[in-house]
Amino acid sequence: MVTQGLYRDIVSIYGIKAPDKLEKLLFFIADNNGRDFNMKTIADTIGCDNETVSAYLTYLSQAYMSITLSNYSPNAGKTIRKNKTLYVLDNGIANALLRLPVIDETRAGLIIESICARDALAVCEENLWSLHYWREKEAEVDLVVDRKTEVFPIEVKYRGDARGSGLSAFRQMFAEMKIPVSVVITKDRLDSAQGTLYIPFWLAH
Repeated sequence: MVTQGLYRDIVSIYGIKAPDKLEKLLFFIADNNGRDFNMKTIADTIGCDNETVSAYLTYLSQAYMSITLSNYSPNAGKTIRKNKTLYVLDNGIANALLRLPVIDETRAGLIIESICARDALAVCEENLWSLHYWREKEAEVDLVVDRKTEVFPIEVKYRGDARGSGLSAFRQMFAEMKIPVSVVITKDRLDSAQGTLYIPFWLAH
């Protein structure tokens, strides 16, 4: 079913000559949802060149099957050079590709993160904003909504002990930026502390 969908939605439209590489790429994204990679690593893994990976990622994004996020930086050059974070937007396709018999807590967290990325992307596209992730050394923020005049960092912590560990580092790194509020998407925590809102996924979704 996944292969048929790829053929129907992408392969015939773009005249792709190696659909097996495209499906390997989608499997790679599903297996590494929310992780950051450089193009060379992906190309070496699926057996093609960087340009092909870049083109295939564009096709998958245009078909709303995946999303590619750049690392946030006010410096466009740094954004281009940094690794990309990848998500499969349809968790049904991701689970089918991975053939998961059960969804454990770790996988459930990745699914929630992917849904949050999808929803944030929809809001950004509607308002002509841009969506990124951010990582610097050991600190990271899952999603960064860039409204040009201000930014909203969002972490997804779908577990009992939900703390926005990367948000303070983000605020320090971009102290000159206007950051009205930080957001942590949680499993059940609902409160606020030190400029951060903790919102349960069921309420935010």
